[in-house]
Amino acid sequence: MNIRINRLLSLIALVVTLLVGCDSQVTGGVDIRTREWLQRAPVMNRVDSAVDMSTLEVALRDRINNWLEMGAAIPHVSVVLCRALHRGEVLVGLGLLELALCQFADAECVPSLIECLDSPDRKVRLFSVRVLGALGDERAVDCLGTRLMYQFSPPENSVSSLLYALARLDGVEARLYLSELTSHWDSDISNLAEELLQELPELPQQPTRNQNAVSGGGIF
Repeated sequence: MNIRINRLLSLIALVVTLLVGCDSQVTGGVDIRTREWLQRAPVMNRVDSAVDMSTLEVALRDRINNWLEMGAAIPHVSVVLCRALHRGEVLVGLGLLELALCQFADAECVPSLIECLDSPDRKVRLFSVRVLGALGDERAVDCLGTRLMYQFSPPENSVSSLLYALARLDGVEARLYLSELTSHWDSDISNLAEELLQELPELPQQPTRNQNAVSGGGIF
């Protein structure tokens, strides 16, 4: 009797393991296909810096484009990468990861990227700011704006990244943050906010943002 029970329990455990493995792309694990793709990433110097494709040699640019095409064909790959990053797994250089997410990330990635704004790794935080700005999802506006509005002194290198991301998000809420930031006590913030706001086309009307709906953000 005990043998039968043990066999049944073993069978159940095997089925559960297989089910979890098949769903790894959605639930958070990094599947084999994604790991193999990441291992084929082109070798580059300064892999954690933003990559300007226009400055690269043609051969390297072609290798990167081919690698990106391979990644785009993997189901849920952008969600897998963002969730791995949130867990602290930096599986490929942030420069290449930024290129990949800016090319084929979707709305499912935004919650994980927003959570990465509070990562203990400053490079990951700034990376998330840039990608959120590039994706243009309005859910990121308050998260970015409050980090400039309500922390006493953002580190110098964070200011421009946050402001440029807000400007790229555009939209009414982002413009309202930029407008309020033109009166910020920190001249680095107020001057750049004014410059970026002037570069955006004017809106037909300027509604008032609901201050009560804003919550504080993490520290950069």
